[in-house]
Amino acid sequence: MEPAVKWKENKEKYINGLFYLGLFIELLIVIIDKSAYINPIEGRLFQITFLLFGLKVLFTKYSGKEWIAIFLFGILGAISYFITDRNEIIRVVMFVAASKGISLRKSLQMVFFTILSGVLLLIILSVTGIFGTLYLSTDFGRGVIENRYCLGLGHPNALHCMIWTIIILGFYLYFEKLQWYILLVVFMGNIGLYKLTGSRTGVIIVACTVLCYAIARYWRSCRSRKALYIFSGAAFIMMVVGSAILLHYGYTTGPFHKLDLLLTRRISTAMIIAPIQSWGLFGNVLHTEYFDMGFIRLFYWYGFIPGIIYCVLNLLMIYDYYKRKDIAALLMVILFAAYMVVEAHSISVYIPRNYVLLLLINTWPEILLLGEGEERYLWNIWGSLYRRDSK
Repeated sequence: MEPAVKWKENKEKYINGLFYLGLFIELLIVIIDKSAYINPIEGRLFQITFLLFGLKVLFTKYSGKEWIAIFLFGILGAISYFITDRNEIIRVVMFVAASKGISLRKSLQMVFFTILSGVLLLIILSVTGIFGTLYLSTDFGRGVIENRYCLGLGHPNALHCMIWTIIILGFYLYFEKLQWYILLVVFMGNIGLYKLTGSRTGVIIVACTVLCYAIARYWRSCRSRKALYIFSGAAFIMMVVGSAILLHYGYTTGPFHKLDLLLTRRISTAMIIAPIQSWGLFGNVLHTEYFDMGFIRLFYWYGFIPGIIYCVLNLLMIYDYYKRKDIAALLMVILFAAYMVVEAHSISVYIPRNYVLLLLINTWPEILLLGEGEERYLWNIWGSLYRRDSK
C-alpha cells in the first residue's frame, strides 16, 4: 500500500496516537516521581508531551468558539508562565485542547491500568528489596517515632493516596458493575492499609469514597435528584471558602487549633508559608514551597485568577453532570475537592494526578457551554485571514 494511501486511511488513528503517546509519557513521569529514582530528564519529557499535544491540536478541527476558548486560556497560561516561571497552566491548556475527538473512557482506562501496573511494580520492587524504601521510621507529626510502610512510594501518605486514586478511578469506570462484595472488600482492605500507612486522611477519603459510590450505585433514584447536584455545588464552594477560613484561624487556641493538631499541623504550616496576604492575581516566582492543603496551594502557587477559574470550571462540570445525570463523575469531582482541603496531591506539575482535568478529555466544549459551530483547522483560519488581507 502506498504511504499516502495508508496515511489517508489511518489518519485519525495516527493523529489520536499523538495524544495517547503524550498521555502515556505523562503517566510514566507520575510513576517515576513516586519512586525513589530521581528523573534527570523530567523537564525534557514535559517538553516532548507538550509538543505531542500541540501537534494533535494542529491536526484537529475546532469551531470558532472553541478556538477563542483555546486562545484565551492559552493567554492565561502564558501570563502565568511569564510571571511565575511555572508552565503547568499552559501545558494543561494544550492537553485539554488536544483531547477533542479522544475517547474519554479509553483514556481513563489507560490511566487506570498504567497507574495500577506502576504502583504494583513499585510495591513488588520494594518488598523484594530490589529497589525502593519499604518503610520509614520517623516522627510523622504526632510526637513519637513510628514505623510506617510506604512500599516503594516514598511516603506512607503517598501510598494510601495512590491506592485511593486507583480505587476511585476504578469505581468511576466500572460503576454499573460494582457489587456489594467488591465495595466490602475495598472497605476492609482500606482498614488493613491504614495499619501499614497510619494515614488518617487516606483511610477517611477511601472510606468516604466507598460509602458515596455504594449509595449512588444502589440508590438509583438519587442520580436524577436536582437537589443533590445543587448541594454538591454548594459543598464545593464551602470547601474552598472553608480552606481560606482554616488558614486564617490556624493559630487560634479554639477548635481550629485542635483541628490543626489533629491534622498534624497542616493548617499552621500552610499559614506560615502561604498566608492569604501573600496571594496575588497570579502567583509569584518565589512561591515554590510544597505543603499540604490543596486549595491553599492552588491560590498560593497560581494566584486568584487561575484559582477562581479552576473553581468555576469545577462548578460548570457539576452542572454538566446534572444534565447528563452522571453521578459517578460528580462524585469524583466532589471527592477530589474534599481531599484537596487537607491534601495537595492534585495540585502539582503532573497533569494525570488531577482526575478533574482528565474528566475534561473530549468533554470540555460541552462543559464550557460552547455551542455547535463550523469546525476549522488552524491552518484554514490563517489561510482565510491571509486571503482576506490580500484582497
